[in-house]
Amino acid sequence: MRSMALLFASLASFSFACSAAAPPAPVDVDLGPHHEPPAPPAVAHVPDGARPALFAIQKLYLGDTEWDGRATVGAWRGFGYDIDHRITSRTSTNACRLAVGASKSTHTDGVDGIDNSFGENLLPLLLTTFGEDFARVANQEIADGHFTNLVEVGSVGAGASYTGLSGAFFGAGALAATPTWNGDDKWPLLRSTVDTALAPKLRFDAAYATERVWVSGEGTGQTYLHLPFRGTLVPIPITHVVVTAPLSADGRSITHGVLSAIIPADEAARIFGAMLPAISVGGCDSKFRDEATQLILQAADILLDGTQDPERACDGISIGIGFDAVVAARADQSVDVATGSSTCLTHK
Repeated sequence: MRSMALLFASLASFSFACSAAAPPAPVDVDLGPHHEPPAPPAVAHVPDGARPALFAIQKLYLGDTEWDGRATVGAWRGFGYDIDHRITSRTSTNACRLAVGASKSTHTDGVDGIDNSFGENLLPLLLTTFGEDFARVANQEIADGHFTNLVEVGSVGAGASYTGLSGAFFGAGALAATPTWNGDDKWPLLRSTVDTALAPKLRFDAAYATERVWVSGEGTGQTYLHLPFRGTLVPIPITHVVVTAPLSADGRSITHGVLSAIIPADEAARIFGAMLPAISVGGCDSKFRDEATQLILQAADILLDGTQDPERACDGISIGIGFDAVVAARADQSVDVATGSSTCLTHK
């Protein structure tokens, strides 16, 4: 039950820290600035790329390190975007109602209003429960070809700015061999993220590019961001997805891309609770599952529609992550997510 003890200990320490700190004077004046994606180009530019390009994420930045790999407290504050167009803090009175037991600091934004409750409130628990190398292990799983997430960028040519672009975001399962990352890897698609015709469920129909940064606009539909937990891929539901992808001059790589989204709290808690027996020591203990799923619900900091309303309960968890990606290919097949063993995990 070591994981359960660590989880409870981390919760207690977070609660103590919040209660011990003297709260600042309540302020609800939003002076900005707001961290948002690059604006569309002022002049329309017709897409002239030969075809849409597919990129496989090669590295994830989950918020435990800076872009340069340095582990710093609060690195999460620089990943994501200002979803609700408000700068909120633990003293805000113009934000949605937090879950029972949630710390008021759940509403604390990152740099210039970045909304990233995943990085602020859930990532520390993941690091405590699954190990400080959680992000490193996830990236090793990608490097070994066990999974990745895919970004489709529509018809960007050699120019700097374009309008009228498209795109998509979806998941990929395991390759038959170690990826070469040279554009020839054909990733099988995760069935939960595509329809029966293998078309991505989450598409971007109002994308553009500004100074070689492809901006998705807000996606239509819901999909899953997949992360590995001890060899098991856990699908994290995401909606209101916005992706930005700084493209290389040759169009074959993305450096310091950003994904900003909202996680439906109830669905995420249900999925995580159902998968706990396979990924965590003590996951078959009902008290442990209830406590773990409650922590997820307490991370809700925003409404699912991307707004704030003090008359309504928070039902979404903001998330912001970074990524690097390289050009890839897709296989004409889909696979299911491995759900792990139904036997309770008894050791690390």
